[in-house]
Amino acid sequence: INAEYMGTATTVQNLQLMFPNCNKVSDVVVRGLTEAITGNTRLIKLKVSISLCTNVSGVGLKELNRCILSLRNVKRLVIDIAGCNAASECGFIRELSMILGNFRDLLSLGLNFSYVSTDEDLKQMCSFIRQCKLLQKLKLSCSRSKNMTNEGLRDLAAILPGFTSITHLDLDFFGCSRITDEGVMIISEASRQFEDASQIKVNFHACATSTEIAPHKIMTGSHNLSLIHISEPTRQAEISYAVFCLKKK
Repeated sequence: INAEYMGTATTVQNLQLMFPNCNKVSDVVVRGLTEAITGNTRLIKLKVSISLCTNVSGVGLKELNRCILSLRNVKRLVIDIAGCNAASECGFIRELSMILGNFRDLLSLGLNFSYVSTDEDLKQMCSFIRQCKLLQKLKLSCSRSKNMTNEGLRDLAAILPGFTSITHLDLDFFGCSRITDEGVMIISEASRQFEDASQIKVNFHACATSTEIAPHKIMTGSHNLSLIHISEPTRQAEISYAVFCLKKK
């Protein structure tokens, strides 16, 4: 895969590069793809998925970051590197965070850092996402992260008030075993400000230390939003709720 093979990539406006769980994708493939679209001034929407691509190293991820930095007119961006262990080793998330500071006109942002994200990664990301004041859609997944705690959620909750145009908010913390009821409440309280949002979705499924307390408080304490869904318990002994969605009453 190279620039000659993807000759039209320099003029497209909407591009999806999807290679989830593909062991054949390596740094060479990533380099060819990024070279093909680097500097494309017409590109408005970009979606890249190299989740669980174990042959992509820090070299390939740095190429991806350099490419993203050159796409200054992108308004809708989705990056999925779930399960790419090299991301934490090469500082990909921190570097991408700094790059996003150049995209203050973003309207939609989706980031999937499942398995590899930490509190520090989320804090770093939040410090730059907060500059994207025009965001209408924000989707963030840090699922199955063993290093994600309530502290990371506190940093995320601190920046949410700055997004006054949000219509869709989707936060996924599935399987983050160190998140407790306190973390669930931190996010739910911050989410209540979005009275005009079409949908707010938060996933705390399989957060082993959360109980029925937080969902109960959400149901009884929300004035502007109504609880429209809670999933089934994740364990028998002590109830642990999973997904809840909120919408305006």
